[in-house]
Amino acid sequence: MFGDPDIALTAQEHQALTDAELTDFFSQHRSLYHAMAEKAYEYSKSAVEAANLPVRIDDVIQALLPPLEIEPTLRERLAEKRLNQKFWFKRFGNYVLDQLWEEIANDSSEGG
Repeated sequence: MFGDPDIALTAQEHQALTDAELTDFFSQHRSLYHAMAEKAYEYSKSAVEAANLPVRIDDVIQALLPPLEIEPTLRERLAEKRLNQKFWFKRFGNYVLDQLWEEIANDSSEGG
């Protein structure tokens, strides 16, 4: 989880997300973002494992960003907070993966 070297989220980004109340927002919509993260993980896993490489956060964030950028719940929240810079999507995506990485990686390795 937080502090793992495979995680792309920095302490500064985590604090910015907390200040913007996006960590609470994630908690409120956890199941939505869990489903999105699982799909991105599975997509990335199929490509990366074909090359006999381990799946990493930085691989999965590339698959997670496009759906996050069009997902209406997140877009509305960012607009409400006037957080219109594109980096907020990546920060939020990294936070999602930070929070869910062990769970989605374990679910995937168990076949479910």
